Amino acid sequence: MRITKNFIEKAVLGCMAICKGSIEDTPEFLKSLFHFHISIGRISKIINELARRAKVFNDSISLKCIQVGAHDEIFQADQAVLVGVEPNSTYIYLCDGSKTRDSTVWGYSLLDKQVTGLNIELSVMMVEPDL
Repeated sequence: MRITKNFIEKAVLGCMAICKGSIEDTPEFLKSLFHFHISIGRISKIINELARRAKVFNDSISLKCIQVGAHDEIFQADQAVLVGVEPNSTYIYLCDGSKTRDSTVWGYSLLDKQVTGLNIELSVMMVEPDL
C-alpha cells in the first residue's frame, strides 16, 4: 500500500473524529497499522488545516432558508459555546466559543451570521420546568 499525503490526512481525521482518538492516540494508530511514524506537531498541523478548510466551506453556505432557530449554550473544557440549530433539520448554523454568554455576545454572533443570509423569524428555547 502506498501512503500518500491525502491518505494520511484522511487517516488522521478518521482516527480523531470517527474513532474519537486523541492527538496522542493517532501516532500509535498509524504506527501500529501502517508502520508509519508521524509527530504530534504534524497531526496538529493537519487538523488545523482541515479545520480552516471546513470553516471556509461552512462560511460559504447560505443561511437564507433558515426561518426558525433554537439557541442555547454548551460547554467544552469549561468554555461556553454559543449554538444555533435549525430544529427541523438539526443543521447547526452557529457554534462560537465565547468567554461570556450575555445578550451582547449573542447579538454579535447572530448578526455575524446575517452576512450569509441568516434572518430568523422565530427563535425557540427550552425552558426547564420548575420542580
